[in-house]
Amino acid sequence: MNRLVGDLLLLARADAGRAGTRSECDLAAIAEEALEELRPIADGHALESSLDGEALVRGNADELHRMVLNLLENAIRHTPEGTTVRLEVGSVEGLARLEVSDDGPGLPEGMEQEIFGRFVRAKGPADRSQRSGTGLGLAIVRAVARGHGGDVEAHNDDGAHFTVTLPAAEKFERTIASA
Repeated sequence: MNRLVGDLLLLARADAGRAGTRSECDLAAIAEEALEELRPIADGHALESSLDGEALVRGNADELHRMVLNLLENAIRHTPEGTTVRLEVGSVEGLARLEVSDDGPGLPEGMEQEIFGRFVRAKGPADRSQRSGTGLGLAIVRAVARGHGGDVEAHNDDGAHFTVTLPAAEKFERTIASA
């Protein structure tokens, strides 16, 4: 119940355009912490990471942690045991880029955009979740990404593949100064 209330509050703040406290933080370090948090409950999944140095962004570390955690939990929940879940973080052309992918059955056909809606639950053949989620996880991912000046995309590529791009810390500063 506490997590549901927290999720709804996060979305309400995003709707209102109210950003949490922002500071320079390393998306790679945040992603690594989220991955380590999930290792004990990976349920027979291989967790791999490629964290290519720092990926500095100006953001709310708690919200970014929730975003990464939601993507990783989603990959574990919706793929069969033995599946590999990959986490990659790096910087490219003034952007921090975070990717979470798996080698499971992929996203339901035609739902690549719909899955980011609130209360959307797309059950597929590999959905191992014993509990019914709220359908807010990917909506939160999108709200956090957009609230940090970025976005998220999903597609099938030998499994589900999610890519979050955020402005790098220095680019974020230039964007705010010119606004």
